[in-house]
Amino acid sequence: MTEAVWLAGTDVHALVRFAAEQLSTRRQRLLAVAFCRAGFELPCSHTDLIPSLVVLERYAEGHLPEADAERERQRCRALAQQLFELSHGGDAGTEPTVRAHAQSELAWALAFAFNYAPVPVEAIYWRVVDAVERAGADFAGGARQIVWEVAGNPFRPVAFSPDWRTSTVLALARQMYDAREFGAMPILADALQDAGCDNDDVLNHCREPGDHVRGCWVCDGVLGKA
Repeated sequence: MTEAVWLAGTDVHALVRFAAEQLSTRRQRLLAVAFCRAGFELPCSHTDLIPSLVVLERYAEGHLPEADAERERQRCRALAQQLFELSHGGDAGTEPTVRAHAQSELAWALAFAFNYAPVPVEAIYWRVVDAVERAGADFAGGARQIVWEVAGNPFRPVAFSPDWRTSTVLALARQMYDAREFGAMPILADALQDAGCDNDDVLNHCREPGDHVRGCWVCDGVLGKA
């Protein structure tokens, strides 16, 4: 992997593989959460699994005991198997069987995300790809943005100066992180700039259009999360 290939972003699988090698276990798991959340935006998503995303975030942050994580993993595995059997019990190619198969893939992706370290990010990515494609959508563009959102540019790591962490900057980052609502990212850019940040990668990431997630490399950098 080179910086030029990373920035071109044409080989999404290569981006996912390389990013997973650079990230901490926490951020690997949050990358998996972001992939799964994208899959659960599909109309075919299984509502019983959506609460697992919040549980998975708690696990990523170290706020969930291993025993509870294992129970959640087994629940996802059981539902994945149930949906897989359902998808193979009907007429192939019909809407109910295709939907069940897509739901099964998302359930497996979640189950994998609860695995012990290292997190099998590539396997999770491919499960979500399969689910999204079975639903008749495309995941490449969205996955590329998610990888860049969490990993930033590994070839140009940013050292966040303590001077940038003013009370305003920290309050904005914490509020967005806790609420999972990142609409104030452009305001964070202004606050960082007022604090002396002149790093274009940081400021542009805050101001560029697009969705942000927990694990956003700028918010993590501000909050000192590894």
